[in-house]
Amino acid sequence: MAAGADVGRKLREWVASIRRLVLREPSFGVPRPLVAAAQVSSLAAMVFCYFLAPQFAWAYAVLALGWFLGLALPTATMGPRGQAGKRLMAAAAGRSELPGSLRFTVRVAARALVYPCWPAFVAGVLPSPVGARSAEPLMAMTLLVAGAGVLVTVVAVAGPRHAMLARWIVLSIATAAVIALLPGFP
Repeated sequence: MAAGADVGRKLREWVASIRRLVLREPSFGVPRPLVAAAQVSSLAAMVFCYFLAPQFAWAYAVLALGWFLGLALPTATMGPRGQAGKRLMAAAAGRSELPGSLRFTVRVAARALVYPCWPAFVAGVLPSPVGARSAEPLMAMTLLVAGAGVLVTVVAVAGPRHAMLARWIVLSIATAAVIALLPGFP
């Protein structure tokens, strides 16, 4: 009986920590309904694309990359506004944590990477209904990590002054990756 109570307590603690992460933790300016939509649709797409219709496994990678960019790109390319903002950022004691800095961009990318990446991780761990282990979840996670790397690199190189240029470059690279992922049509 004690083992069951211990499992129940651990399950309640786990649910409480997930609830705290979703509802209370700062999300770097991303609206909570958008984060919730990303989580729910990523989970539904994982179930559909990897377990119910494995022939559409590529679609999860496209959806996950879209959610990642939708969550991370606007916030990561945010920088100081105007001359006063630039002076404030240059003089601030914690300027490495301010929007436009490399550390801030890395934190935003890592935070946004969690939401579409964890269903692919779960799909990679769960046994496949077809019997053979599929590489698509690993490929989706690789695409997401590569997308995060491209986002951080482009934003760091472009700097906070060229936010629109950074957005267009990242979106162009993501579009090229999605076109490469799309299966050939008969």
